[in-house]
Amino acid sequence: MLIPYLMSHKYYVVLGRHNSHLALLDDALKSVGFWMKTTDVLLCNQSFTKAMSFAKIGVMSYGEKLA
Repeated sequence: MLIPYLMSHKYYVVLGRHNSHLALLDDALKSVGFWMKTTDVLLCNQSFTKAMSFAKIGVMSYGEKLA
């Protein structure tokens, strides 16, 4: 389900207001699994038009900028 939604190669992994980094898709998905144990994680494409939010309680949501 994640791969068709994520079409770019690089994503921002956002761990908080002042903590984010750019990562390749494979590395970004690995970091989500690691960080989700302790904090909420947000994945955004480089143009910030698509985002996926992973809550540490196990809930995932996603959205897309329309225009």
